[in-house]
Amino acid sequence: MKKLRIYKVFIIFLISLNIGTLSYFLWFSRQPHERHRIPITKVLQLTGKEAESIQRLERYHFAAKDRLMEKNRTLHVQLFYAFVKGQTNMSRKNAVIDSIAANHHQIEHMTFDYFKKVNNVCSPKQQKKLEKLILDVFSHAGGPPKSARQ
Repeated sequence: MKKLRIYKVFIIFLISLNIGTLSYFLWFSRQPHERHRIPITKVLQLTGKEAESIQRLERYHFAAKDRLMEKNRTLHVQLFYAFVKGQTNMSRKNAVIDSIAANHHQIEHMTFDYFKKVNNVCSPKQQKKLEKLILDVFSHAGGPPKSARQ
């Protein structure tokens, strides 16, 4: 009888722990990255026509980047299925890997161009803020070596 009571208490404890864990993840989990994105016009304190121009550029850039990122995920899935199926067609595997590399190259090129266009609109003070922002972005993505971040 005493063992049965211990089991009941233990089961109630585990159920409570599960409910608590699920509640935590439902209420306190991070939102997707895009929702936390601070507009670059606010960071650089741009106003007027410059802000409108940069906002248009930013919307275009992130829409294009999101499309490329989705394509990247699709290519990685193709590569994964080639691995799972034990595909021996090396030319197909190499073609998918080359497509992933080309897609990544396009994302990096597009991002560089985006920041260059934003930099052209900025004052020297804003350019310093932009440089710091870019280094922060790069540091989250692997970016330049630590010696360049000083």
